Amino acid sequence: MKNELTTPQLTPAVQTLVETIRNEIEAGKERAYLAMEQEKRLTYWNVGKHIKEHLLQNPLSKNQGREEYGAYVIAQLAQELDLARNLLYESVKCYEEYPRIVHSNEQLTWSHIRILLSVPEKQARQEFEEKIVSEKLSVAEFKKLVKSTKKKYNKPKIPTLKVER
Repeated sequence: MKNELTTPQLTPAVQTLVETIRNEIEAGKERAYLAMEQEKRLTYWNVGKHIKEHLLQNPLSKNQGREEYGAYVIAQLAQELDLARNLLYESVKCYEEYPRIVHSNEQLTWSHIRILLSVPEKQARQEFEEKIVSEKLSVAEFKKLVKSTKKKYNKPKIPTLKVER
């Protein structure tokens, strides 16, 4: 006869403890995820700020227009930093569209913002922002919402950097 380990039935007090600890762990994971997303949001906003300021402060080559110089800078940064060009363009657009990112709603994570940046109409983007906050939409839920309403707008091509003085 083998000596089998049996798990004793949990008492109600231990079951309550298990649930409390399980909830605490899940809440901690959620807080960690949101903290990471907030740091990403601020980091990429700052990346966009640095790029935009560089483009405004540096003289253009005589043989290049502003748009070409912006594309050149993005291409060089993407290669040197091993980042996707789209990410760098989105960072600049984030800086331009959300000039006060530090003060914006914390429920708008970097992942939400990346999706929002694909919405060309400012009014539609603001309505989506309000919906994210009021309904506490996850990124997956928000993606589904945008996809279902995509017929109302066209997704823009990869943006070009236009630098105005």
